[in-house]
Amino acid sequence: MNYAEADEKLGNRESRKLDHHTYLKRKGDTIVVQLHETDVVTMKPNGVNILNTGGWRTVTTKDRIGKFSDVFITQREGKWYINRTDNLFYEGIETKDGEVVSKIVTEDKKQDKLIKQINAYCEKLKGLKTIPMPSAGDCWYCHLRNAETEKPWGDKNPDHLLEHLREKYIHGSLIYNALADAGYKAGFIMQICDHEMYGSWRNNVVRAVKRYFKRQLGIAA
Repeated sequence: MNYAEADEKLGNRESRKLDHHTYLKRKGDTIVVQLHETDVVTMKPNGVNILNTGGWRTVTTKDRIGKFSDVFITQREGKWYINRTDNLFYEGIETKDGEVVSKIVTEDKKQDKLIKQINAYCEKLKGLKTIPMPSAGDCWYCHLRNAETEKPWGDKNPDHLLEHLREKYIHGSLIYNALADAGYKAGFIMQICDHEMYGSWRNNVVRAVKRYFKRQLGIAA
């Protein structure tokens, strides 16, 4: 979709639903595709599209950018690429007529390092006989929760997770958050995994933790 097509689709409206949780909206002299609270595509009158995920590199975000912009995204080894090229997606990348018109990026050493740290962390977790339970001695950002949203404090400040990766600091509150984020009944699963049944749930727990780190740190899961 380009600006002219979006403008025609809106007509005299200021907003129009495109898909589940996805709306086409006018914002000043631009038209945006908004997924939840994030403008994943911002279309300018000159034909340039600005793409963003808001840190949510999910299957849904990838789908909406592909449906409602002038490019599609492919994923290889946890990285997003524009079309089937070696041009990496990054926040604020600009495209026009299906081509990248802002800076071209073909490698991301920072992300490569993060992925290696996440894999090393999860290997250590995988080797535990049982998993630790949440406790008041855990990282406060992981353990304490917002009274209104019931989300961990750390969801608004994910940088603390970088320290956990560097130190390979495995604790119960982080695992609980990862399981809850993955849709599990975290308390029940952790009670099981505190005993001999961890082995049968090991891969599920490790996958949940890996996905949690990647989502929190803006890496495609």
